[in-house]
Amino acid sequence: MCEWCAQLPLTKQIFTPRAYEEIIACIKELVEQRQFILVKGSCPLGQHRRPDGSWVGDVIFHTIQCPRCGELFTCSVDTYHGGGSFRQGE
Repeated sequence: MCEWCAQLPLTKQIFTPRAYEEIIACIKELVEQRQFILVKGSCPLGQHRRPDGSWVGDVIFHTIQCPRCGELFTCSVDTYHGGGSFRQGE
């Protein structure tokens, strides 16, 4: 990691939907304002819920890349069983 991405709010365990929503808001800001690159995702960033409030899938993930050093970071959640993480790596 470089100085640009060393301050990311990585977490080994996401326990609640609210915590996941906060991380997704952070990732969206990283992409829109700090030039992180959205490498891939299971859905468009920020569109992880349907209009009725349900999740778009049982597993949702997004991988972003630091624009300076190229390091990858992945946020993934299991909406069916619960839990997830925002970690370094793909």
